[in-house]
Amino acid sequence: MTLIINKVLGNDVPHEIMGYHSWQSVSNMDDYRIRCEGEPEDVQTIGLEIEISKPTRFTQAQIDKMFEIFPYMQNETDSSVPGYSCEAITQPMSPQAWKEVPLKELLEYVQSIGGCAYSVTNTDDPNEPNGCGGHIHISKGQDWEKVVALMAMFIDQNKEIVQIICHRGFTYYAKNNLAPLNKSMKRYSLEYIQNYMRSYADEHRNSLNLQHSKTIEFRLPVGTLDYELKMSHIEFLNNLYKCCDDVVHGRARIDRLTINKVCQDGDFLPKYMKELCISCSKKLVVLDKVIKARVDEFTVNKFKVVKALNDLQLALALANDATIRQGSINTINTHFTNITGATTIDDEVFYVKGLKGQNVISRGLDEYSDSHNNEITRCYAKLKKVLNEIEIPVIYEDLKGEK
Repeated sequence: MTLIINKVLGNDVPHEIMGYHSWQSVSNMDDYRIRCEGEPEDVQTIGLEIEISKPTRFTQAQIDKMFEIFPYMQNETDSSVPGYSCEAITQPMSPQAWKEVPLKELLEYVQSIGGCAYSVTNTDDPNEPNGCGGHIHISKGQDWEKVVALMAMFIDQNKEIVQIICHRGFTYYAKNNLAPLNKSMKRYSLEYIQNYMRSYADEHRNSLNLQHSKTIEFRLPVGTLDYELKMSHIEFLNNLYKCCDDVVHGRARIDRLTINKVCQDGDFLPKYMKELCISCSKKLVVLDKVIKARVDEFTVNKFKVVKALNDLQLALALANDATIRQGSINTINTHFTNITGATTIDDEVFYVKGLKGQNVISRGLDEYSDSHNNEITRCYAKLKKVLNEIEIPVIYEDLKGEK
């Protein structure tokens, strides 16, 4: 397939490892867009940041060879990468063009000279724990704010499988955009999420980083030199954007926006998904067992809180003490109903965490306890003691994939 290339980045930048963010010296990256013949000029494009660590310095001959194989990039340093680092910043290309350029040859050559993705073994085994992101940029299209809001909702609601697809859990450098909400996303409209994300658009450590003027940066995928895994992540981001764009512009129904729908197209992603399912006992369980342990820990603590609330409700009902105001009784009943009536683990965590974080549970009960010593005050003291002692684990964030 014929590529349409206006400019080659390697012809316009030094063949060396330049300083961090040297790409900003390129006046207009649009001039370097690469597409295939027959694709429109405004086709969606994707760019990569490939972080490489090496135990020894890159020689000039090695750098020249990298540009000879793959001239559609520039190299720069990155202080977050240990050893002798090199971050390859590529030109923006259409997803189809990515299948035509010699990316595989570049990644294989980097491995042959001792390079590896940060924190990955020299064999670049994607199952190994990894702290480095394979950052992928996709160009912003029409109504991109609505599209990215829907993308964030999709990632949050499918966070377990998305983290497994990306071979990396949410970290400090790739946060779940909607995690601070601490509620089921079903409670919010697309407009609400859009406005919420606009308020936090200056946070570049989110999984979907919106700081760039022309691109959305997807920071969750693992840093890897494995060609098929890299292409699978490119196709996942491209498919997710397209599917969300179709929903936003009325070309598809939102109830059809599923993992299967997002992952069904591509030359690499469908095969990758099948491999994940076939070898689930080896791969999916890596994150599943961590999540299950955290859910089990939370469930034990939740039952302690529920029992303490139930005991206090019973004591209040049996005493029928007129000095206890109805507002205090209603407060305890509301906490009990919220926790026991929650339909998702996210909601349960939200309500238990909220109760634990309250400085004052009930002013009426606090005042009552100052002048009484009975079953009500003992149950109220037990509730406060339970809340003080329990820890609320973060269920999904910061998953390391330990075996």
